[in-house]
Amino acid sequence: MSRHQRRFALRPRVWALFCLGFLACTRPDSEIAPDVAVRARRSTATTAAFFDSDVEALVIVPGGMARLTPTAYDSSGTALPRRQLHYLGADTAVAQVDTAGRVRGIRPGRTIVVLAADGAVDTIPVAVVADGGLVARVAVFPGRQFQRMEGWEAHHQSGELDCNPATFSQYREELFDRAIGELGINRVRLEVRSGMEAPDLRAPGGNEPQSRTVPFGTPWFSPVNDNDNPFVADSNGFQFDWFDYNVENSVIPLRNRLAARGQHLYLTLTYVDFFASTPFEQMRNPEEYAELIAVTFEHMRRRFGFVPDAIEVALEPDNTPWTPEQLARAMVAAGDRLKAQGLRPDFIAPSTTSLAEAVRTYDRMRRVPRVSEYLKVLSYHRYAGVSRPALRQLTIRARRDGLRLAMLEHTDGSAEELHDDLTLGRVGAWERFALAFCGPNANPKASGVYYQIHIRNGVPPSIVFTDAARLLRHYFAFVRQGASRIAAASSTPDVSPVAFRNTNGALVVILRTSRGGDFSIGGLSGGRYTVMWSLKRGNRSESREVSVTGNGELLGQIPDAGFVTIYAH
Repeated sequence: MSRHQRRFALRPRVWALFCLGFLACTRPDSEIAPDVAVRARRSTATTAAFFDSDVEALVIVPGGMARLTPTAYDSSGTALPRRQLHYLGADTAVAQVDTAGRVRGIRPGRTIVVLAADGAVDTIPVAVVADGGLVARVAVFPGRQFQRMEGWEAHHQSGELDCNPATFSQYREELFDRAIGELGINRVRLEVRSGMEAPDLRAPGGNEPQSRTVPFGTPWFSPVNDNDNPFVADSNGFQFDWFDYNVENSVIPLRNRLAARGQHLYLTLTYVDFFASTPFEQMRNPEEYAELIAVTFEHMRRRFGFVPDAIEVALEPDNTPWTPEQLARAMVAAGDRLKAQGLRPDFIAPSTTSLAEAVRTYDRMRRVPRVSEYLKVLSYHRYAGVSRPALRQLTIRARRDGLRLAMLEHTDGSAEELHDDLTLGRVGAWERFALAFCGPNANPKASGVYYQIHIRNGVPPSIVFTDAARLLRHYFAFVRQGASRIAAASSTPDVSPVAFRNTNGALVVILRTSRGGDFSIGGLSGGRYTVMWSLKRGNRSESREVSVTGNGELLGQIPDAGFVTIYAH
């Protein structure tokens, strides 16, 4: 037996000694063991609960070096001293790791690095690849899974607020077809305004009931209490004309189109209460808030035959007087009311304008009793307080408390931001803003929308696909509801990959590139794939079909900085 053979023959024994005390471990020749950390945490009475790391997977060349800098956290989300971390390489003939977390490639192949701290175990998949003169070598690790994708969201606005009704009817069918078939929208945000609780929703001094024609502001957010008993609703005290218009003219057309494809429209009911300054405000009394939500659900059930999938507790509460504690108590009251009716929608919060403020707001909400019973999704907007540390802090809280994450508004949101939110933030849902606005110019750089409606006198309206949406399509159109994000890594920071497995098993890999050149992707299943790229500058896109054979490697090229999507047929 050669020295090389003896080393591999002894490896299982060494591995068993290392695993002793952790009660769960992985075979040295397995690619990954996604359930290792979970089983270890359940089986040991230790303080470590989970790991967080900038690196989810590694691609290095023989002789190359990379540094792992994970942090272990206990069940309260407190970081443990780094000295408690231990590393072990599963196949030292492929890659080796030292006590400081430095990983060195030895020869081409795949292995894992095991992280351990006080009984918790996790793994980092590693691919060692030959350089080959390419700009980037990308590896996909289908066995390593992260968040589940819940969808791509748009506010229901489709130009009906700023186009006249005749114009809206001319383009809306094409718009909805393209939103579903071209872009991939499968979530919609529908607003319930605080001022819908009122006996009349007329503009001050006017005769027009609240509808799309009433200017933004009062009386949208000027509620009047239906009566003094929040448990007995007066049907005459709630006005749904504007709400029903949006359901009938935006939500239902999108919902029907998705249903025809065998897909589900995830509908979020978002409570909005800007300019809160009236004597009666629902947020001051949790049961009054719960009444408005319950009445809205019942109205939708009776009139339309369906109810929302989720409730966004309040839109941008940092733009209102409402405190985190008030948000939390309102959510619990609404949750109790709907639960009594047999309904368990997802609750989403805090949806602050500031990412950093979302961390602080959630920390205060969490102290209110029973919040964890109902809150399912931690949400944020990207208008202020955006930083990698803030995103990491929110992600750590979500992992600690078993919550999902979502970025649910940024009017200038881009594919660059989406990529970071998917990888660093592990979000499962994402929104720029509205489906469409109208305007006098064909403006592909329009802010806040996926489509811009070009309106000209005497000429039928035309629909402009915005530059931002053109790049967002690389994600939206091919990563579908229910997909799981899987590990992927690149040999260079010039190419950042993110990968997914759709519910039908088909893989999707998206590359964000800062320069042009040739690339390879390893770890794919054999079969037919489409490679589609779009450049960041200009309006250049191209696609072609390729075959991946038994070695699981695909070769591709992009001429300049941009986005590449590779999807299986």
